[in-house]
Amino acid sequence: MTLHALDKRFRIVEIPVAYKDRPTGSLSKLNTFRDGTKVIFTIARILRYYRPLTFFGGSAIIVGIVALLAGVPF
Repeated sequence: MTLHALDKRFRIVEIPVAYKDRPTGSLSKLNTFRDGTKVIFTIARILRYYRPLTFFGGSAIIVGIVALLAGVPF
């Protein structure tokens, strides 16, 4: 949302929020790998939407390097 707001030149305002400690005995619902994967894919989608040349150019370079490595005789 921040990238979209910056792209559309919206005014961004900070709003104070009161935080409380986690209740004793409660467990976090965060999962490092699952949530990290979601973050990486979200960054890729945002990059694809806002900077398509960077996204597809980088993808083409990676695929090209893999193709060159696959073609090297051993």
